[in-house]
Amino acid sequence: MTNRINLITFSAIILVFTWLLVGCGTADESDNSGNSDSDSDSDSDSDSDSDSDSDSDSDSDSDSDSDSDSDSDSDTDSDSDSDGDECGDVDPCGGDLEGTWNVTSSCISVNGDLDMTAFGLGETCNATVSADLVVTGKWTANGDGTFSDETAVTGTEMIELTEDCKSLSGTKTTCDRISGPLASPGYMSVDCVDNDETSGCTCTAAIDSAGLSVAGGLGLAPGYPSVSGAYMVDGDTFTTSDGSYSFCVSDSILTVVPESTGTTGPISGSVVLEKE
Repeated sequence: MTNRINLITFSAIILVFTWLLVGCGTADESDNSGNSDSDSDSDSDSDSDSDSDSDSDSDSDSDSDSDSDSDSDSDTDSDSDSDGDECGDVDPCGGDLEGTWNVTSSCISVNGDLDMTAFGLGETCNATVSADLVVTGKWTANGDGTFSDETAVTGTEMIELTEDCKSLSGTKTTCDRISGPLASPGYMSVDCVDNDETSGCTCTAAIDSAGLSVAGGLGLAPGYPSVSGAYMVDGDTFTTSDGSYSFCVSDSILTVVPESTGTTGPISGSVVLEKE
């Protein structure tokens, strides 16, 4: 009887011990599972934060680059506009001319047909001219209606003459002999050579108003400009013995547009001067 009771007691102890082992194992697995899920979620959140930071940095860099490019483009446009305002055609507005004005920039171009009757080469002589001229110096308008012109006009014109131009007073001539008559309106020098393609002449004409013993012209060339004299203002145009100019005075800036004459050919562009 005693042995039977001992066997039953021993079996009960074994069952309890087994139950405890099984229960602890399940709890450990549950804890491990929970820790694993937690670590996984943490890693996922970390990756998400990393991706978010990366995207944010990328967007920030992209925006920064975009802003930088935009600012750069804006600066370039601004510089371009600034350069463009220095010289060129201008809407005449008139204004007070009195004072001494120093040339700061010029962009005078001559391009088109040239009237050769003023050169003594006959009505049948047709010619074209092209050149970019530079104006320097200063121009003064006095309150009594007189002016002094200390500007100088320089440049080189290319003049193309047709075959009909190689006739002076009904006499046939050569291109090199045309150089003299062509220089008469006020070129510093002229060199004409045969043009085999047109049977006419190609002439290189140097302009230097200061080299003609006197300066002057304020953009009008060739010619023998006046260094002083009277000027007359009519609205947004003033006139001297050399020719007419449309103009605009804005603050301390005077912009002058020379008007073409019979010997200059078609003129475009302007001269910009600043008041002393």
